[in-house]
Amino acid sequence: MGVGVPAALQITRMDIPGATLLTLVGTIDADFDRKVLAASGVVMLDLSGVTRITSYGVREWMRMLSHSAATYLGFIGCRPPLVAQFNMVAGFACQGEILSLYLPYLCESCGTATERLMDLRTKWEMAAKGTVPEAICESCGAQAEFDDVPESYFSHVASNARPSPPALAERLLSGESSAGADKFRVRKEVHGQVTSLWLSGALDTKVRIHRLVDGLEGTVVVIGAGITTATSDLQRLLALADVSTIQLYFARLPPFLIRALPEADRQRLTGRIISAYIPFHCFACHFSHSVEIDASRLGNPPNVCSRCGSAHAGVVDPELAEILTPLLATCVPREVLAYLEARPGIAPRDEDEATSPGIPSLLAFGTPTAHPDRIAGKYQILARIGIGGMAEVFLAKQHGLRGFEKRVALKRILPMLASSDNFIDMFLREARLAAQISHPNVVQIFDLCTDDGNHFIAMEYVAGWDLRAVLKATQVLALRIPVAFACRVAADVCAGLHAAHSLTNDTGGACGLVHRDISPPNLLLSMQGAVKVSDFGIAKAVGAAGGAGVGTRPGVLKGKLAYMAPEQIDPEHGPIGYHTDIYAVGLVLYEMLSGIAPFRRDDEVAAMRAAHEAIVPAMARTDLPPTLTAILARALSRSIADRYAAAIDMQHDLEHVLMELGTPTTQRDMTAWLADLAAAAVEHGEWLPADKTPTGVPARATRGESGVNPQAG
Repeated sequence: MGVGVPAALQITRMDIPGATLLTLVGTIDADFDRKVLAASGVVMLDLSGVTRITSYGVREWMRMLSHSAATYLGFIGCRPPLVAQFNMVAGFACQGEILSLYLPYLCESCGTATERLMDLRTKWEMAAKGTVPEAICESCGAQAEFDDVPESYFSHVASNARPSPPALAERLLSGESSAGADKFRVRKEVHGQVTSLWLSGALDTKVRIHRLVDGLEGTVVVIGAGITTATSDLQRLLALADVSTIQLYFARLPPFLIRALPEADRQRLTGRIISAYIPFHCFACHFSHSVEIDASRLGNPPNVCSRCGSAHAGVVDPELAEILTPLLATCVPREVLAYLEARPGIAPRDEDEATSPGIPSLLAFGTPTAHPDRIAGKYQILARIGIGGMAEVFLAKQHGLRGFEKRVALKRILPMLASSDNFIDMFLREARLAAQISHPNVVQIFDLCTDDGNHFIAMEYVAGWDLRAVLKATQVLALRIPVAFACRVAADVCAGLHAAHSLTNDTGGACGLVHRDISPPNLLLSMQGAVKVSDFGIAKAVGAAGGAGVGTRPGVLKGKLAYMAPEQIDPEHGPIGYHTDIYAVGLVLYEMLSGIAPFRRDDEVAAMRAAHEAIVPAMARTDLPPTLTAILARALSRSIADRYAAAIDMQHDLEHVLMELGTPTTQRDMTAWLADLAAAAVEHGEWLPADKTPTGVPARATRGESGVNPQAG
């Protein structure tokens, strides 16, 4: 695959009654199958993943819209190339509305290009006037300049009225869904001292709110996650706060309900809202989803993205945050919190009635929550601790005879991918391959099990951090990773890779196993200083010594662009093999020493080009011994023939550097350095103290990076 070849368009779909959300990722071109987008009712198109549209793609796009059966069309996350089409091509929007678009900025100080999302539902007047918000460069902190002419960039927006999406569209944008029709329903439950009212459906003038008050006393919790619309009777619902016989709280209120609160009525709710769903914007994939926020999480929102799985820094909706701040309860009775924790979702469950199965899909990937269920009879899920592109990971207990217990990590395919045979095959292949590796520097696989159609991998639980979290903490704290520490980590990774590369089959022949995704998120550092290679989800056994010729379909990239070898970008450069993993170790070592990932760019095309060119900047750090510089140069050679032939050879050279440095680098020394880093991160507010997390491991606070290693792939 050559540089610049556009990615094939991928489309995912989410339906709720009367509305559809279609997410497009890749390039819209002549192969665009408009039949895939056939949908009626309210149709929302998430275009944040579309970075290119060809002339033939414009033709197919307009044909698709002209035959659409949608009663409402909304476009969100429009990138600059698409904004240009809306401006230049008559009828490109058909009868649809742009609800949000990205603004391009360029930092003249450092040359960094970036984009910022503008929500036209709240910022339409600004856009119509050609006014752009200020932006600060994330790289250098300087003022970034708008990289276009505002009047022309907003010409389509200014020539149309303010977008007015219907309630169903707002529900999709907020991550809300409904299991059935919008008929208003109330479920009442009495549990000890707590009386709960679970509301769902349309809260309109037909609802007799006064009947809800009859007989209420003591502590009452109104759970509103199932409310789909709210009209004039919202005020009557708020009047419950004035009933003297009850101590009232509200929980899980949807975003549109918070926005609908009249200014005069907010005073009634001060200190009474336990939690609410609030839109959260992911900086990794620029997608907005909803997360549940309470008073303790308003400044520290859980931001594992439901779309890309990244735990990158993000930002909550500032408007809603401002409204919520004085309303959120800071002191809630213990029995109320225990009740809500035991009943997640939008409706209570009982043995007689099948109810909604929990938080809607777009809300499902936020805060780690307790899961008292048992899987396959011997695993008890304690909490979700991580999520990746294809799987989520839970901390669990394995139960055995006579009170035997062991903590394990349970890895499960994401529910949205569980019906894909391709992902299931990849998942099972990972389990089979990784289970054959037995080495202290590789995460151990214990078991493969299924429960109710879900596939789980039970594996070693590594309490600590992934290397990505450590790199980000050192960056925020302006610290350098010690040379000896970086060499120790890289040497141990090489040791684990050598065990994988040396794997043999039943007849004694080499499996030729290549990891293909060595990167900081997949390298785990335990609190005891152990280094573990994880996530063999895209590893490939090619059955030939040397690992030559991994059988991936042409044009399909496997791995993370910032850590790819040239041969992963362009097969013309040579076959993928053990040398590919060694190159990735070199990139990780370079990043640990310099704090910079040399091929990371703002967009995929630029990252692909950088990885293909494989031009690694000279190391600015001056305290590196020449032998280490030589190791880096050999590992990062563009020529496959000039790289290390085996990971054990690179490990051997790194061990010699450690002896040359004369610096202790035992697990005890690594544990001490990680403990010092954790203490500094906690003091800085970068991580939360260990006693604030369900697993007793320091977790990242302000940047949203999970301190518990995700192992999620």
